[in-house]
Amino acid sequence: MYIIQHHIVCHNLDVVAITESWLREDSGDDILRELCPAGYSSLHKPRIGKRGGGVAIIFRDTVRVRPLSLDFVALSYEFLAASLTTNSTCFTLLVIYRPPSHKPNQFIDEFASLLEFLVHSPGLLLIVGDFNIHVDDKSCQLGQSFLSLINSFDLQQHVSDSSHVGGHTLDLVLSRSSDNFLVDCSTFDFISDHRAIHWCAKAHRPLRPVKKVEFRKLKSIDFSSFCSDLLKLPLLTSPAGDCESALSQYNNDLACVLDSHAPMVKR
Repeated sequence: MYIIQHHIVCHNLDVVAITESWLREDSGDDILRELCPAGYSSLHKPRIGKRGGGVAIIFRDTVRVRPLSLDFVALSYEFLAASLTTNSTCFTLLVIYRPPSHKPNQFIDEFASLLEFLVHSPGLLLIVGDFNIHVDDKSCQLGQSFLSLINSFDLQQHVSDSSHVGGHTLDLVLSRSSDNFLVDCSTFDFISDHRAIHWCAKAHRPLRPVKKVEFRKLKSIDFSSFCSDLLKLPLLTSPAGDCESALSQYNNDLACVLDSHAPMVKR
């Protein structure tokens, strides 16, 4: 999974949605904590009772993320919903994973029910994930039924290229056509047997927190004067009689001389 961490850092990503995480309920949080680059956090929803599956979101700490508890149960797919806020832009992100073995008609019915629940909610809406549907294949009945369904809810599908090593567009990015929210969406490197999908939204990237640093201008020290002051220290002229006092004297005296010649600068 560290290829994901590398991908996040190299491409400076703000939000990452993961499907088929294979994270377990008892260890998923610890694994994600180790996986997240510095300055990122995560949340996830594991598959309960079985191996595989699972969905997760990794996000930069400057993006405010709140998990949403939807009063909805789906048997044919897994999902994770969250509210994301960056500066003045707020949107609902829904991460979907549909196992290919589930009955197509059941998925269409259950996904339609979820869309009825979400599509009229306030704010922007973004749905991403691995749907395991060949939406690029006009002879695929499930693909055509799915496209007809999202069209009836005024949703636009943004991925136009093959996203799987075996071909076909399985990984999708959906948004309301009326939102005009995404400015770019494209397939990228293979992370596994699936390509990464990069999307860019019309949202102001949050300002990164100002990092305060402290340093000393050691190169500006006059070496002769510095050595002269060291020779005058009580550490040498009147050393303490026990180890503990001598250690304290050593630390304090050297700190005083260093502060005198190269005071700490804060920025």
